[in-house]
Amino acid sequence: MQKPLTHKNSNPKVAQPKPPIEQARDIIRKNPVLIWYSKNYDGFDLPCIVEAVLNYGSWDEFKELINAVGIEEVAKVFYQHANRPRCNYKDLSKIYFDKVFATNVPNYPNF
Repeated sequence: MQKPLTHKNSNPKVAQPKPPIEQARDIIRKNPVLIWYSKNYDGFDLPCIVEAVLNYGSWDEFKELINAVGIEEVAKVFYQHANRPRCNYKDLSKIYFDKVFATNVPNYPNF
């Protein structure tokens, strides 16, 4: 009987890293108060997660988010949504994270 073909690095015992969006969703799973109105964690997109973490999350959750998806991606999502005429970001969050990203992201806000 012939063995099934597998990739030389595919070891079923080694856990494969989760995609960035799943890592971001895990932040919400660990603290469902961030998005209290739904239990459908798989339905949340990145802008929804970024908004929840920046508005209501802790500094540790923010660091976990940038470790999961990258600070450039978080800054890009923030900038695209925070500068719309109608947005759900709190004023204090908008001012604070605008300064954080301007200091720490080289191309902010010129993506």
